[in-house]
Amino acid sequence: RITQAYISGFVNGVGEMQFAPEVKVTNSQVITVFYRVMQKLNLTQKIEQSNNKNQIIMSDLNGIPEWARAATLYMAEFGIVDLKDEKFSPDNLMERTEINNLADKIKALYVDLSDRSEYIDYETWFFNQTGYKLFED
Repeated sequence: RITQAYISGFVNGVGEMQFAPEVKVTNSQVITVFYRVMQKLNLTQKIEQSNNKNQIIMSDLNGIPEWARAATLYMAEFGIVDLKDEKFSPDNLMERTEINNLADKIKALYVDLSDRSEYIDYETWFFNQTGYKLFED
């Protein structure tokens, strides 16, 4: 499954051909993976055409890794990810419920902008779109 995500371009690993599937993921990592999925689905382009970009203040912008910066700015500017006290907290671990909420928000955008209402739950939707399971059974 990691190979599938790597081949699809959703993940790059923690080093050259090194992955850490047992490690919890940070805000930066999750946002970047979802952003890459959204790009593959052309959802980023659809969002840009149908939504206004918000001006944001992100006090911890310099603390966001370079590889996650574009994804984080995009997700914040279009209101997909919420900042807390003008902070993204890139190194904080993202809990499963937060991942679920983010996936639900992205799925709703996809359904709304693509009229793909046949996708019922986000895990099936994600798998159907990417061939990659979000969580282990």
